Amino acid sequence: MVIVEEIWATLAMALPSFFSIYYILTKPSTQLILVGTASIIHYPWSACLHLCRAFSSPEVQRVFFYKMDIAFQHIYCVMVRHAFVIRLSYIEWLFHLFSIFHVWHFNPIQSPQSKDIVSFMAGLGLGICVFSMYDVNKIYFGSSILFGGIGFFIHIRRLFGNSSSLFFHILLCVPHYCVLMCMLDNKID
Repeated sequence: MVIVEEIWATLAMALPSFFSIYYILTKPSTQLILVGTASIIHYPWSACLHLCRAFSSPEVQRVFFYKMDIAFQHIYCVMVRHAFVIRLSYIEWLFHLFSIFHVWHFNPIQSPQSKDIVSFMAGLGLGICVFSMYDVNKIYFGSSILFGGIGFFIHIRRLFGNSSSLFFHILLCVPHYCVLMCMLDNKID
C-alpha cells in the first residue's frame, strides 16, 4: 500500500507548516516569520514529491519534485540559520549553493548512490542550521540533533520500508518545533 504511506508522509510533512502558521499569527516576530516561511515554502515541493510517488507519476515529474524538495531543504537551512545569526558565513552560503547545484546535476534514477550524498548533505545542512540553538537552549539543541539524526537514519536505511518517510517527517517535526521555540526565547525585534 505505497499510496497510503505516501499520503500519510504528505500529511505528516504539513505539521511543521501548521506550527509555523500558528506562531506567525499568534506571536509574530521577524525571526518567527523567517523560520515559519522557510517551512511553508518547502512543504509544497515535498508534498508534490510524495503525491507523485503515491500515484506513480511519470519519472520526469518525480525527479523534478525530488530536486525541488532537496533544493528547498537547503533554502530552509539558510533561512533558519539567518534567523539565528542574521549573517551567514561565506562557507555556509557556498555549502548550500554547492548542494543545490549538485542535486540539479545528477539523475537519482541513473545514479542512486548519489542520493546518499544528497541526503547526507541535506542532513548536514540541517544540523548546521540548528547549531546556533546550542547558545539559546541546550535542551532544544540536543532534542533537534537527536530526533533529526534518528529521522535521517530511518530515512536513509529505510528501516520501516515504505513507511520510513512517514516516520522521518514525524521525527523532523521536533527540530522545527524546537527552532520555533528558540525564536520565541531569542527574539531580536
